[in-house]
Amino acid sequence: MRRRSLERGAAARRRRRWPVRLYLVWLTVLFVAAAGAAIWSGWVQAERDALSAARADAAFASRRTAEQLTRSLGTVRATVTAVATNPAIGQVFVDPSSCRLAFTLGGDGDGHIDVLRPDGTVACSSQRVDSADPTVYAGAPWLPAALRESATSGPLVDGRSGRPALVFSVPIASGGLVAAFVDLISLGAAAGDLFSGARGLELVLVS
Repeated sequence: MRRRSLERGAAARRRRRWPVRLYLVWLTVLFVAAAGAAIWSGWVQAERDALSAARADAAFASRRTAEQLTRSLGTVRATVTAVATNPAIGQVFVDPSSCRLAFTLGGDGDGHIDVLRPDGTVACSSQRVDSADPTVYAGAPWLPAALRESATSGPLVDGRSGRPALVFSVPIASGGLVAAFVDLISLGAAAGDLFSGARGLELVLVS
């Protein structure tokens, strides 16, 4: 009888201990779940903040890049128009040695400005003219329209550099035209250097 009483007491004690263990287990589970939720919430908030900051940086960079490109390309257009309407421009067709052109947007390899004859041959250029260069624009698809009126063409491959370019052209009243070839690779790299910011944003120029 005493033995049965002892066994019942031991069983009761085990039943009392089990709820305590169960309580501790659930407490641990709840603690881990709460910690995990806090970490997840913090990560989501950090990601949200990072995306918001990245969007703000991208908007600022794109806006500043657009402003800079508008100014730079506006200067190119004005320069091409000024050269094409210069009364003395026809002299380079008669005497190519009188050619005095320069072109830069502030960096190396920005492009070049050329005076072209009606057949597309180069009469004068801001770049040194190699023996193969003079005829490089003969038959160019954009040439006929450029001989008739001021035009902007591109992106297209510059026949002299083999690189993508934007072309601003203005016809010369006496025949021929003036064309500025803006190198888009150099233009994109310059914009990236100026406006990529501390985050190292990648700027992509698209048509």
